Amino acid sequence: PHLRQDVVGKSVEGRPLLLLTITNPDIAEGGKKVIWLMARQHAWESGTSWVAEGAVRFLLSNAPAAAAIRDRFLWKVFPLPDPDGVFRGGVRFNANGYDLNRNFPAPDGSQYSGQPLQTETQLMMNLGLAERFNLVANFHGGAEVVNYPWDHQSALHVDDAWYQSISRAYATSAQNNSPAGYLDDLNNGITNGADWYITTGNRQDWTNYAAGGREVTIEISSTKNPAASTLPDFWNYNRDALLGFLEQGL
Repeated sequence: PHLRQDVVGKSVEGRPLLLLTITNPDIAEGGKKVIWLMARQHAWESGTSWVAEGAVRFLLSNAPAAAAIRDRFLWKVFPLPDPDGVFRGGVRFNANGYDLNRNFPAPDGSQYSGQPLQTETQLMMNLGLAERFNLVANFHGGAEVVNYPWDHQSALHVDDAWYQSISRAYATSAQNNSPAGYLDDLNNGITNGADWYITTGNRQDWTNYAAGGREVTIEISSTKNPAASTLPDFWNYNRDALLGFLEQGL
């Protein structure tokens, strides 16, 4: 397996934005379905980085299960869309004070609260339109639930039954590989976004509507900044659930 690291842009304060690509150099990249893993869109949700890193380490390993799933996709991992927020001590907002998960154009084309489109958001949009992601797992923290579209409206997504199915499979697997009480918020670990609370300008809805992709938001920790000693647990809890979810990309 091959890991390629590209600088695809810079943050507001000029820090590099890194995109990791995992592929098999013996198999042509063209025509492969594209899987996208995102973490730490909010810089203070540090536990999400550990899950993304765990996925990268697993995909690069020699485990038979890793090879079986790795070679069927082109993997893209965006581990830190807001490096400025990390260097500011781990905050929710970018250097200009905007929440990058409220900064995308809504399906009607409007900007949330009329905000200016941020450098980091524009980069994510450019990548989404260029790559046409087949499936996206966007990791967040602050709850323990798989959040599926839509977030901006109560009307259901046309593929609502499918989203419920893959979200339920994820939650059940995570629950089966963790202590009792993990990932069981709201509807026992899943929720339609608008049923939880309506938001505008988030990445999930933009990907599903404008970029023609399929994205869910996976909230992996009720604590936004978990203790370092607990971080390995989150990969262990989520590994099988994530691998099963990603296979849905086929």
